[in-house]
Amino acid sequence: MILALADLHGRADLLEGVLRVVPEDTKFVFLGDAIDRGHRNRETIALLGELADAGRMTLLRGNHEAMVMEVDEVYERFQREQNDLRRFDAKVALENWISNGGDTVILEYGGWDSGGAPDAFGLWGLPPELLTYCARTEFTYR
Repeated sequence: MILALADLHGRADLLEGVLRVVPEDTKFVFLGDAIDRGHRNRETIALLGELADAGRMTLLRGNHEAMVMEVDEVYERFQREQNDLRRFDAKVALENWISNGGDTVILEYGGWDSGGAPDAFGLWGLPPELLTYCARTEFTYR
């Protein structure tokens, strides 16, 4: 059986509930939006990653994963070019993500950390764990 899931938005408990009631050989297609709004974002992406690593989950990119990738992309562009237009682009991308629930993810990772903690948000970029999850999402499933 293949089961499609979407819009967990940081609610690992919902995925855990599904896993309790479906057969163990169930395969899943996740339609995106694992993050933002809920308060178990890290657990949600870890569980999705475990299922994907086990060959049970295909991860598709939703608009919330795309927003994270855009924040990273425009910030990297600003870092390379160091101009005011790129700084504005990065600010707009970040504000867009925050206003769509990204603030819950940032808080879950400990908020903004100017000290350079490797799994925190800051001027050096986004947490590798979050970027790795978003980067492994695909655009299509066949």
